[in-house]
Amino acid sequence: MKNVIMNYINKNKFIFIIISIIFCIGIAIGIISINMSSDVQKNEINIYITNLLNHIKSNENIDRIQLLFLSIKNNVLLIVIIWILGCTIIGGPIIYLVILYKGFLLGYTISALVAVLGIKTGTLFAISSLTFQNIIFLPFIFIMAENGIMIHKDIKIRSVNLRIEVIKYTIIMFITTLVSILASFVEVYFSTSLLVTLTTFL
Repeated sequence: MKNVIMNYINKNKFIFIIISIIFCIGIAIGIISINMSSDVQKNEINIYITNLLNHIKSNENIDRIQLLFLSIKNNVLLIVIIWILGCTIIGGPIIYLVILYKGFLLGYTISALVAVLGIKTGTLFAISSLTFQNIIFLPFIFIMAENGIMIHKDIKIRSVNLRIEVIKYTIIMFITTLVSILASFVEVYFSTSLLVTLTTFL
């Protein structure tokens, strides 16, 4: 299995490198966006994060079921969008934009936490609230994106049996969906609990 995975990565490493670079560019844009925000926008971000932390510190009940469904919905929506784009003639380049946007959201969130809470505390909160679920979810999103881009090329040049490739792509989509559900559970029941613990030290 290890050899199969390594061969797959080596075979498609160029596309994975491009996807990774675009994702990192998205993170950078997200970080820059916070720094370029107007004072009004920065104040709104400050109020939102402060209210969120006060809500957590007040030990009010967190509706984890609602958070779980929201997380699953967002993850599955991202997966379905990539799947649809991969199955269309014009969708390949747009997949790169989806990855860029995903990176932007991550960079924006990290930068917002650092801007409001300071470098040390903000980084700690960003790591605790974002790291674990993304370690699980992002590799599979990258695989989905790579497969979407490849099948998009196959559709254009018709060099393979498209029916078989679409079936393989759909199987990958379902696997990624299952992984995304696991990532959502980690986000809601582990990362959120860790965040609640950290707020007690503020």
